[in-house]
Amino acid sequence: MKAFAAFAEKRRRPRFFAAGVLVLLLMAVGLWGFLRTRQTSSLLAWGTPAERASLARLLGEFERRHWRVNIALETSGDAESTVAVLMERAKEGRAPDAALVRAEDLDALLAADALQPVVVDEGEAVGQITALRSAFERNGKTWGVPFGWSVLMLYYDRGLFEARGIPIPRDFWDWGDLLAAAQALTQHDAEGKRARRYGLAIEGAAGEIAAFLWQNRGQIADETGRWTLTDPRYVQSNAEALRFYASLVGVHRVAPPPDSRGALALFASKKAAMAIGPRHWAADLDGAPGLDWDIAPLPKG
Repeated sequence: MKAFAAFAEKRRRPRFFAAGVLVLLLMAVGLWGFLRTRQTSSLLAWGTPAERASLARLLGEFERRHWRVNIALETSGDAESTVAVLMERAKEGRAPDAALVRAEDLDALLAADALQPVVVDEGEAVGQITALRSAFERNGKTWGVPFGWSVLMLYYDRGLFEARGIPIPRDFWDWGDLLAAAQALTQHDAEGKRARRYGLAIEGAAGEIAAFLWQNRGQIADETGRWTLTDPRYVQSNAEALRFYASLVGVHRVAPPPDSRGALALFASKKAAMAIGPRHWAADLDGAPGLDWDIAPLPKG
């Protein structure tokens, strides 16, 4: 029996070895099949370093939930350079699968034949705001989906307000409250020519100006997209809003000359006590040294 057992043991080993090789082969084939079935899509995006880091985390979570999809992220410095890169690569036939662009760049990209229409799942689009979706629709086709949109809000330096004994912004603030706080917090040099700190930083962007019109019950366009800036129904409210907005710079000198890239930097460096901006500023402001900030709704007219 011992001899038979020894013989039987010798006979079994190759079978176990063969089984082990088969398992390894099957695992290798399965891994190769997994790698082959995993789809890689390219995304061209732009934003501040903090925004890019936030986007990378978002894509990482997407890949975790959708393990068959790999997103190859390429970042660009700003919106203008992203559009330029997208147009150039479209000409060369190597455009990315997707790109983050502004709504105002859509027509230029379509004219350059740089985009393909998007198939929208109506079931997934139920919660989207119709006005946002329509911003990317032309000739009955959808050319993009909303991403990262938000309302504007009033950022303020809470520590500075408290140190100066000025009431912090509230949801019942009006333009008078905004101007009074901005005047109290603006500091000019000894000659009164240059501001060491502005009370309010604004950027002069179209969305920001439109927000001031809405604060005063004005309107820039109706639901059909028709221009209403001089419409008799809104012309007085619009004119009042534009005068007040311009007076912050030219008359009261509590805001810098509009600079599309300056407001966030001024506020983050404590050279502005308040600033008007979108929600994604929060990602950059969290790392601003010595800044104790908070947000409030925009004031009414």
